[in-house]
Amino acid sequence: MSAHITDPEIQLFILEAEKCDVHIVEHIRNCSHCATKAADYKMLFSGIEEEEKPAFDFPLADLVMEQLPTPQTKNSFDRLFLFVITIIAVVFGATVLYFFKDILLDATWKISSISVGLIITTIACVFVFLVSDLYRKYQKQMNAIDFIK
Repeated sequence: MSAHITDPEIQLFILEAEKCDVHIVEHIRNCSHCATKAADYKMLFSGIEEEEKPAFDFPLADLVMEQLPTPQTKNSFDRLFLFVITIIAVVFGATVLYFFKDILLDATWKISSISVGLIITTIACVFVFLVSDLYRKYQKQMNAIDFIK
């Protein structure tokens, strides 16, 4: 056998022999070079498993928790402001529709249906583009804030 199997395949054979292909198992049985590498990996992995887990003689979690900044409470003014702006926008939109409904309906009936479809499609595309751009900017700002902390 001239082509030896790769190190990841040998490691897979040592760690999870049941997941190996038959040709890998046969190659390791028949090739002394790969069998030696497999024995080396087996000894290395058993040495790693026998290694003691690192432990500290002091409460590491308590020390780390002391150094973490205390979470800042969100200002409810921001939510209130957003709520008020949303209510104003909805009331304004409803008022415009209520007072100008006859004019808007007449204008809609006078425009051909293909034009209405094109206008709605254009508005929807612009809306999707603006929302996705706004979301992308929001994600960048959130990532920048996460790196600062």
